[in-house]
Amino acid sequence: MYKIEKGIEKLPRTEYPVREMEVGDSFFVPSRDKIRSLRSMATRWGVLLGIKLSVRGVVEDGVEGVRVWRDK
Repeated sequence: MYKIEKGIEKLPRTEYPVREMEVGDSFFVPSRDKIRSLRSMATRWGVLLGIKLSVRGVVEDGVEGVRVWRDK
């Protein structure tokens, strides 16, 4: 049996600052392994928020990672 609890705050759906981004903003995630999950997230957030995000694998300062841009 599961216990019902009330008043528990819901955790944010993502650790990424997608909601705060303006057109032209971007963020870097230092892990090339996350490119698939970030592409999936970009599609989902784009539909939910009516925005467009681009996701690209990049190397910055010798670190492989993923950069996400807000395009629209």
